[in-house]
Amino acid sequence: MEQETSSERGSALSAATPETKVGEIMTKNVLTAKPDTPVVEIVQLMAKQHITGLPVVDEENRLLGVVSESDIIGKAGDTVADIMTNGSWTVTEETRLGEAAEILLRRRIRRLPVVRGENELVGLVSRSDLINFFATHVWTCSWCGKGYRGFFAPSTCSDCGGETFTIKVPEAGG
Repeated sequence: MEQETSSERGSALSAATPETKVGEIMTKNVLTAKPDTPVVEIVQLMAKQHITGLPVVDEENRLLGVVSESDIIGKAGDTVADIMTNGSWTVTEETRLGEAAEILLRRRIRRLPVVRGENELVGLVSRSDLINFFATHVWTCSWCGKGYRGFFAPSTCSDCGGETFTIKVPEAGG
């Protein structure tokens, strides 16, 4: 799908990418930790999987908090419950990607649990997911072809002064 926007047409089309829902790009099969998991097991899992944190869930898969590399490095304890950060910033599958990105950046966090209903964990959206999104979404100046990354189209092209941009959005399933 390709969309075109011009700075003269207002913000409706220029907000095309922030309208993408978190549920469309989130990681769905999320590794999790339980509160009673020994810290040493979590350290080994995180090192093996090359990840920096995990959601902590109860037996019903309800989010309790997160355990991160900062918790492991900066806190002492035997179990995840001893060192985890209770509670967490969360989003839903319907949260707009632009809003999730703003939370990640403003709160200086690396991942946001995605929840539904009574805090049931259904996914995770991370800074890496945003990087993957930007790898396939580029605002392109219709006049000279210069590409820009970001959630919003620039108002003008820095190379040619063009005011019309298109964005290529991947087709569903491909």
